[in-house]
Amino acid sequence: MEGVWESDIRILMLEDDPDDVLLTQGILSKSGISYTMRIIDTEGELKAEDLHEYDLVLCDYNLKDYDGLRSVQYIREVTDIPIIVVSGSISEEMGVGLLEAGANEFVKRTCLNVLPQVVRKALYHHSLKERYEACAKKHDETSQMFDTLFDSLENPVFIKDTDGRYKRVNAAFCRLYERSEAELIGKSDDELNWMHKSEQFIRDDRHILDKGVSSHYELNYLNEKGERVCLEVTKSPIFTDGKISGILGQVRDITRRKNAIATMEKSQYVLYQTEELTRAGSFEYDVDLDLVTCSKNLMRMLGLHSSQISLGRLVRLIKKEDRDMFLDGINNSIETKREYRMEHRFMLNEKNHGYFEILFRPDYRDDTGNTFYGIIVDITKESTESISRLEYYEESKNEIARELHDNLGQKLNAASMYLGKMEPCDSCTPLVSKATDILQEGIADLGRLVTGISVKHIDDISLQYALEKLTLCLPEEMNLNFECNIDESAISKFVKRQVFRVVQEAVNNAVKYSQAKNLDITLNHDGGILSMTIEDDGNGFDIMSATKGNGLINITHRVKKSNGLINIDSRRGEGTRVMVKMPVA
Repeated sequence: MEGVWESDIRILMLEDDPDDVLLTQGILSKSGISYTMRIIDTEGELKAEDLHEYDLVLCDYNLKDYDGLRSVQYIREVTDIPIIVVSGSISEEMGVGLLEAGANEFVKRTCLNVLPQVVRKALYHHSLKERYEACAKKHDETSQMFDTLFDSLENPVFIKDTDGRYKRVNAAFCRLYERSEAELIGKSDDELNWMHKSEQFIRDDRHILDKGVSSHYELNYLNEKGERVCLEVTKSPIFTDGKISGILGQVRDITRRKNAIATMEKSQYVLYQTEELTRAGSFEYDVDLDLVTCSKNLMRMLGLHSSQISLGRLVRLIKKEDRDMFLDGINNSIETKREYRMEHRFMLNEKNHGYFEILFRPDYRDDTGNTFYGIIVDITKESTESISRLEYYEESKNEIARELHDNLGQKLNAASMYLGKMEPCDSCTPLVSKATDILQEGIADLGRLVTGISVKHIDDISLQYALEKLTLCLPEEMNLNFECNIDESAISKFVKRQVFRVVQEAVNNAVKYSQAKNLDITLNHDGGILSMTIEDDGNGFDIMSATKGNGLINITHRVKKSNGLINIDSRRGEGTRVMVKMPVA
């Protein structure tokens, strides 16, 4: 017990004999105990002291107006520091009374030389007591924290002994099985006769107790209502002094999660089947994360290996000539929160592309407005057939134009030539002149007809030449402003033909219906995009009521088959503007 105290022992001494004080101090100093001491000798002084400032009390049993027993009783009411009573003579009965009152030791003056040892022993035992009380307090706090945590857990938790009997369960466990704690404590699974198979619980407990390993599994059963219940069970052995003393377990009711997963998987399966039947794929786009999450069928359609890609990665799947238009449409949809619908060409491999229709729209349920949904439909077969029909249609019209020009045109020209060689006479000259005029008019009409139905001038000369020739048919009273800034070497034959037909249809509409005085036609070529504007100052029309007209349908159809965008703006009395953008190849 030597060296237990690192600082001076603070001693309060109740003694009214100075000689006894000096004797006591001498014995303590000689023993090597380091101390500070305050001496008092009255009851008033004792009660005036803050006893918590001292480590030990030395008390004389016989004082002038105060006895040791009363001193011990008072000190023990205030503090639990060690009290050693020193007396010249003390009976066994008096000693028992002092110990019962709270004194730790008593020493006779005739044996005062043992005082240092008694002091050390009293202080040592007091320090042990303090440590024990601190540990007990900490244990109580820990136990209280554990109890609070155990009972407040939302998931059912239990503790079993090595016989598989429940030692403790929390409130969630009682709620799960609709039993009170009293009904569960001390019972085994077999005795409780659970609705689920208790044999599995018991077999699993034995495995944990034998092997000392944790266990995790799912338990499925039907409850009393015939409903499927799915539990996730986790059990671990409890070790005490290196030996297994019980089992700690947790049960989670994952029925709702399992049902939700099953419903989601079923929905995904239905979605996959639906998308496959309709040759479609879907995706979600998070603007903040720049993340496109694709459905399985879309991954298959586009040859993707990951379900999550960036918007830039999706753009790179599109044919190069269509990318700018796609990005413009998507960005405009994101900015305006409006739907975007368009046909674009996606690269199926390094050489071949397919035709896909894209629908892109915001998620109106998202308050942030940063989530969008998209559907991509494979229309390769339909588009290829439609383009083939358009090309066949153009070739057929070219063939008809050639037949008209080479057959009927030559005959009309020959007839005109023969009429011109006839000798004039008084009776037939007026008739010949009339026939010649009619024939010349027919030849002019035939020329205009051939020009209108043929794209030969486009293929043989240029698009600009064909358009200029087309504008020659405009009425003399209509003012024309025609601008063409294009690089025809970069434009495919198919696109040039569609541009010609769009301009032709728009010009015919302006001539026939608008009563316009001015007509502006502008074509510009910027990178991979050809822009076209046809504007007149005529009567205009109601867009909604005119969308079923063949003219607008033909224009829109040709633009779409060229993977372009079209916007027709018209109001009654305010003219008409047709704006088109399409890839050049």
